[in-house]
Amino acid sequence: MQSRQLIGNLLYASVLLVLFLSPNAGRAQWTEPVQISEYEYSLLNARLSVVGDTIHVVGDGGVDLYYLRSTDNGRTWTEPICPADTFGGSYMPDILCGNGYVHLVGILCPFGELQKLFHYSSSDGGLTWSPPHLITPEYSTSLKYPRLAVSGDTIFVAITTSPHLFVSVSYDNGLTWSSLRQVDYGASYAICNFPALFYAIGRLHLFYQLNVPNDTCGIEIYYRNSDDLGVTWSDRYCLSTPENSQEDKIGQAPSAYVDSLGHIICLWFDYKYGSACGVTGDILGRISMDNGESWFPETRLTFTQTGMYSSCLIFGDKLHANWMDYGFYYCDDPKIMYSVSTDWGNSWIEPELISGEVEGNDLLPDFDYNINFGDTVLHCVFSRSLSEGQLLFYTRSQELLSIQDDRGKSLPALLGLTAYPNPFNSATVIYYANPEGGDIAIDIFNLRGQKVRTYNNLNIKEGKIIWDATDALGNRVSSGIYFLKAGTDD
Repeated sequence: MQSRQLIGNLLYASVLLVLFLSPNAGRAQWTEPVQISEYEYSLLNARLSVVGDTIHVVGDGGVDLYYLRSTDNGRTWTEPICPADTFGGSYMPDILCGNGYVHLVGILCPFGELQKLFHYSSSDGGLTWSPPHLITPEYSTSLKYPRLAVSGDTIFVAITTSPHLFVSVSYDNGLTWSSLRQVDYGASYAICNFPALFYAIGRLHLFYQLNVPNDTCGIEIYYRNSDDLGVTWSDRYCLSTPENSQEDKIGQAPSAYVDSLGHIICLWFDYKYGSACGVTGDILGRISMDNGESWFPETRLTFTQTGMYSSCLIFGDKLHANWMDYGFYYCDDPKIMYSVSTDWGNSWIEPELISGEVEGNDLLPDFDYNINFGDTVLHCVFSRSLSEGQLLFYTRSQELLSIQDDRGKSLPALLGLTAYPNPFNSATVIYYANPEGGDIAIDIFNLRGQKVRTYNNLNIKEGKIIWDATDALGNRVSSGIYFLKAGTDD
């Protein structure tokens, strides 16, 4: 699973908090989108990955592949740079951080040759990049949708070469790669598209769109998993509700997210309820709480049949989703909409516009999150298509769910402490970070200042504790507000 650097300062945790929250409580507050690239780059297919306060973004410039970043949580941005400057074309990149590296893959065209898939890495946060590492030695004209997953030094990439779906693995941070391992295939018209790849709790998860020949499912969304690093795979499982393909009730373009606890969300857009704009549908999804062993029934995010390509996240007990929607301007100028579910997909808040009421086609959103002084910050990038070219835009939100204490900002910046979910009902995960190393102790106090629980000798630079709302004797504590305190011998 991709790593997340968790930062923060003195925070509070609450147990069974008896507080009424209105339907809009904790709703994300999105900033006005800001332009982060110029017309000269004409960037599309933007992808991002966030570690700490640094946001890494890659985009497809048609001829060149470009990378840019923000090191201050999206307030300022670097000029795009081109890690790959010896190629004659680029197509559909992906980016992901893990194990201290930034990994980037892209479909590139060496001069005078056909498409190949290459990998780059950066060990200094995107300042410098490795030489290109070749993943697919074969020439191709149909490579599409490379997607990354990371677990320590092991990197996975999924790639489609219609009508086939492959996975390749590197065990040395991308220096060398295995041969392509076929996961699924079909006849010439059985197109595999839009893979999404994740690694969590010893399992590799793969989601994709497939048109199965001579199958009543038609074009639908499928899921497989592998417990041996992609060598063998589970049977194909249809996530979308099977429909008769002759009626054009099809599911397309899945997005997915798997958290470190094995909670999974997969979204797609589907024509089963109709298409208001001819090529659009409703945003639908499925949830798994057990690392893909079983799945909740299909959930429906929209009811207007105007949605398309989505992205999604899980943080704590919240599901987040955004997507392209053509309903705002009556099947013209798609915009980016956002919604959140606090009950594992049983219901979703009313979608809100986050890309602004301005001219242009807002396309292909992607988002990630980090923790900033105890609050969840969502980061979204998307492309805006205008007659002059393509521009990249960025917007962020902040969920103000925790009590802020300015005194916390004076604590050592390298000592991190936060808890999520917050408030919570049964258990919360306490994340801590001590990059300088050494023993760290975490104490939990009630409002009277009485210590109810202590965790000692946490001699690790980054980790987590699950607090189940019990004291040192195992007794359940009462509802209320509790404080976390972390310290070292210094």
